[in-house]
Amino acid sequence: KERGAQYAALSRGAMAMRVARQYDGAALDATAKVLGVNPEHYSLWNYRREILLALHPHGEDEGAVAAELELTQAGLTANPKSYCVWHHRRWVVTVWAPPSAERLARELKLCAKLLEMDARNFHCWGYRRHLAGVASSPPAAELRFTDAKIGADFSNYSAWHQRAHLRPLLGDGDGLGGTARGGAGAGGSAEG
Repeated sequence: KERGAQYAALSRGAMAMRVARQYDGAALDATAKVLGVNPEHYSLWNYRREILLALHPHGEDEGAVAAELELTQAGLTANPKSYCVWHHRRWVVTVWAPPSAERLARELKLCAKLLEMDARNFHCWGYRRHLAGVASSPPAAELRFTDAKIGADFSNYSAWHQRAHLRPLLGDGDGLGGTARGGAGAGGSAEG
């Protein structure tokens, strides 16, 4: 009961800062405390974006970027399928901070690690798909990664969904390994 009351007070305090348009380090600290307890508080992730844009409009402060990545990592540890945490991380890595090849490569490795833990995490697959596009990762390399996940678990629908997004980038038509009409699909036959 007491913990709930403390959380409610922290949350009200952070939201009052937002209403007051307080964009400073104290507001970042307040939102971090609430998000550390409940990473599903979508409004506070939005508020953090407002604060960060006010303090560092171009994501030029590597310390601030690292702090956001740490906070989102903690949120993903608490709930690896949190929409708002994935959304904020995507914003940090590819919108706010200038995307660097090094950061994108680290994020792709993180996705690979998270997909080792839960190969069906469609949030992570979507994030990986976005990163691969920003990084101009070759679709064939992404397809090999995806096919390995399917090989490990044929019923991994998240990996199949990823594959369906990749195959057209390779000029494959229907995303199943064949063409939309009359071609041999994955493991199928063109005879008919």
